[in-house]
Amino acid sequence: MEYRKPTVWTLTNEFTSVDVLSVGASIDNLVFSLPDSIKAKPLASAPWGEPELKSSSLEYIPAHLQFLGGEWPCVPFGSISIDESHHGFCTDHEWDVCSKSKDRITLRIIYPDGHIVNCVERSITLAPDQAAVDFSLTIDVNQACKLPVGLHPIFAVPRKQNSLFIKSPEYTHARTIIERFSPPTSRFVPDTLLNNDGNVEVMGGGNVNIWRHPLPPGEDLVQLWDTDGQVELHYPYENYKAVLTWDETLLPHCLLWVANPGVTSVAQLGDFYGIGVEPVNSWFDRNDDQPVGRSGEGVDCSPDELLCIRYRLACQTL
Repeated sequence: MEYRKPTVWTLTNEFTSVDVLSVGASIDNLVFSLPDSIKAKPLASAPWGEPELKSSSLEYIPAHLQFLGGEWPCVPFGSISIDESHHGFCTDHEWDVCSKSKDRITLRIIYPDGHIVNCVERSITLAPDQAAVDFSLTIDVNQACKLPVGLHPIFAVPRKQNSLFIKSPEYTHARTIIERFSPPTSRFVPDTLLNNDGNVEVMGGGNVNIWRHPLPPGEDLVQLWDTDGQVELHYPYENYKAVLTWDETLLPHCLLWVANPGVTSVAQLGDFYGIGVEPVNSWFDRNDDQPVGRSGEGVDCSPDELLCIRYRLACQTL
C-alpha cells in the first residue's frame, strides 16, 4: 500500500487537545490537562513517523498499521468475509468531514457498492467542563444483518515495571484466543480461562497477571465476556487514570490486545508497545470462525433504523 499522508484536524479546549486523522477517522496525540500541571497522554503512538514510512516498503502494510495507535472505530470488527480489510473498510480509507468547530468534528465514510454497510458517521466532541472526549458512532446498513462492531483504543504501556494497573470491568469470564489464531510471539496458553484475579497461564509454566503491566515480552489476545462497560487504567508514576466507558448493551465484550511488542508485520519500522482495550460485539477478531455456541456475536442492524453507539474517554488525577 502506497504511503498517503493523512489530513489532520486538531480539536482543543482548556482541558483537552487531540488530532483527528482522515485515515480511519482515528485520533492521535491526545493530551489531557489535569490539576497540578499534569499533562496526561494515555494513548499509545507508533514510534515511527513520516520519514520511516516514506523509506519503507508498504505494499503489505494496511493504512491503520502505518498510523498505529490512538483510537478508531472498526466496522465490521476483525477479519470477516464481508469485508476484505481487517477491522473494516472504514479503518484503512479516508473519511470526509461533515462539520467542524474548535472542539467538535463529525466525519463520514461511504462504503463501496454492494457492501452490507452503506455508511458510517463518527462525531468526536471535547467535553466543555472536564478532561474528557465524547464519541458517537452511527452505522447505516443496506440490509438486515448481525454485524461485528468494535472500538479500538490502544493505551500506552510505559516500560518501567508496575507502571500501569488496570481496574477491569465486571465480566462473567475471560479466555485467551484459540491456538489457530494466536499471534506468533504469544506466551499465554491458548484457549484457557483466566482466574478471577486476572492470572493467566503462560507456556512453559507459571502465570502472569493481565492487570499489571508491562508484562513479559509477547503478543496476546484475551476476551472478556459480558462486561459492565467501564475500565480504568491507572498510571501511578504519572499520577493519573484514564477511564473508558461505553454502552455495554450494544458492545457487551472487551478484547484485550497485549502488544509487548506487537504487530510483527511492521517490525521493519520498529517495535510497537501498548495494550488495546477494545469494546466489541464480536468473537475475538475472527468472526467467520466462531465456534459452535458462539455464532450469535454481532450487533443486530436494520436498514430501517440507524445504529448509534456512544462512549467516552476521560482522565483524572489519582
